[in-house]
Amino acid sequence: MNQCTSKHDPTGKDLSSGQKTILCGRGINLKEREHELLIFLLKNRNKLINRLTLLECVWNFHSPNSKGTLENHIGSLRKKLSHLKNEMQIETVYGHGYRLKTEWNITANP
Repeated sequence: MNQCTSKHDPTGKDLSSGQKTILCGRGINLKEREHELLIFLLKNRNKLINRLTLLECVWNFHSPNSKGTLENHIGSLRKKLSHLKNEMQIETVYGHGYRLKTEWNITANP
């Protein structure tokens, strides 16, 4: 089991470095919304999260018609995390939502 610890959040984003997110010592270039989505998924790892909850919590949307926005960001995040697919995977639960599957014990300071 891996453990990630950070001063800022579960990904260890270095706030002074712009778009670069450090995930357990490895740099990944994420857009701001991708980073926010990843943080939300990490905080709720291994839990099924429905699409509307993701849209409301990450985008502050309340419309089920924003499905394409979420799917595009999930797809982009999957590609950027593909090197971790044995350790972390975003799973689609058709008709329900998404789940970030990981065995990592991720801690963060508030």
